[in-house]
Amino acid sequence: MVLLLFWLLVACTPTVAPVAVTRGVQTAVTTPPLPTLTPATTPAALASMVPTATAFPVPTITPPATATTAVFPLPTPTATPNAASDVQILWTATSPGGAWTATTSYDVPEGYDQFQTQFWLTNADSGAAWLLLDELRPLGMGYTTPKVIGWGEGEMSVYFTEAGQADGGGIFEYHHGLWRGSLLDGSVTELVPEDTADVAVTGGGEGETAVSAAYNSPDLLIHDLATGAVEAVPLPAPFDLIGGLVWSPSGSQLAVTLVSNPFDSRHTIVHYRRADWQPTILLADDTTDRFVTEGWDDETTLLLHDQAGQPWQLDVVSGEYMRLPRN
Repeated sequence: MVLLLFWLLVACTPTVAPVAVTRGVQTAVTTPPLPTLTPATTPAALASMVPTATAFPVPTITPPATATTAVFPLPTPTATPNAASDVQILWTATSPGGAWTATTSYDVPEGYDQFQTQFWLTNADSGAAWLLLDELRPLGMGYTTPKVIGWGEGEMSVYFTEAGQADGGGIFEYHHGLWRGSLLDGSVTELVPEDTADVAVTGGGEGETAVSAAYNSPDLLIHDLATGAVEAVPLPAPFDLIGGLVWSPSGSQLAVTLVSNPFDSRHTIVHYRRADWQPTILLADDTTDRFVTEGWDDETTLLLHDQAGQPWQLDVVSGEYMRLPRN
């Protein structure tokens, strides 16, 4: 019975088509190709890609100019003289304010056929000193040495010339050329060539001005020392020698002595006013006293000396002469 029931159960069960079931099977995945990478840029290459900064030059800073001084032993000879030498002080000059003193020395070292001249300035307040000239020069018939003939405004400079010492004396003390020495740095500048017969400087109200005269020139030359301008002023008479150039205290007037025929020594004194530079002859062909101009006492009084060295004064307005006592 049991068997009959089992058979009936099997026979009556519907037939189901078998289903395929896949378990635990993985489908292979295709790996995509990796991109091609370029080598990484090196630090050096990266640095080259950065724009190069332009280096600006560091400005050179110049310190402001200051007045310097040079201190040196006085004197400092080029040729050292021995104990037998005798140094002479030829000239000394003190600036208007008294701060500076200029000195010129002369020496003939034993065994030398030359003389030594030095020109220096010392400051009484600071002790500063400038040696502007130190030279050995040939000995001969006469000689020249530096000499102060003026001072610049504020005592910042000194004007000097080469003063001629003639062998056996002469009518004039000749002044050859003009130089300006700076009292700030000790530099020297030539202003008028050395081939002049005479030169004079004024620092009066008209400004710093020089006048120069040459042996073979029919003119005086007026030099503006600030601008360098030069003006020619005609001389009224021929001459063989010229000298005694002197400015009035204000710088507004000028006088000069002309000498014709040196064997007879005929002296002529000429006066100029800066306003028009027209010459006025104060004395013509003087053969008696042979006056020479040497300075001014004031704006109307010209100082002279005669051939014997006697001092005189001349009023340039009235033309009157007066004999002065000797010093």
